[in-house]
Amino acid sequence: MDNPFGRLTHRRILKLKKVAILLIVCPYIYSCAYDEIDEFYESREAAEQSKEFAGYNPFQRGWIPKWIPESSRDIKEAHNLDTNVQILGLKYSINEDWNVPSICSPIASYKVRYPRLRRSWWPSDLHWGSRNYQIYSCVDGYLAIREGHLFFWK
Repeated sequence: MDNPFGRLTHRRILKLKKVAILLIVCPYIYSCAYDEIDEFYESREAAEQSKEFAGYNPFQRGWIPKWIPESSRDIKEAHNLDTNVQILGLKYSINEDWNVPSICSPIASYKVRYPRLRRSWWPSDLHWGSRNYQIYSCVDGYLAIREGHLFFWK
């Protein structure tokens, strides 16, 4: 009976082993590479109406805090599904009568744990020793505010 694979030489066996390893490893690498999700919403209303996460909006999933200003726009959010590390940035109207939530209290910038996620839209001047922001420690993360811009991370 003829061998459908041809003659199995040492070299061909090594190639088959490499292919088998790639077939096993590649799906794992692919799945790990997509554990981080980035989302964008034009407004708070658009985020509230979004049902792209198994029928739930990002507020219901806990990815956007319910206390963000009503005038929130240009909402950018990124999170890691495995670690629950998250960053959020948005703009809001400084004319809105919005107050920092009661679950947040002022904190010195040098006492803050800054986010591990990095995105191009995250401000480069928000770091240890930063004096450009009002920074708060909240029950569920940290909040930084500056001139109609709000950043939140956990």
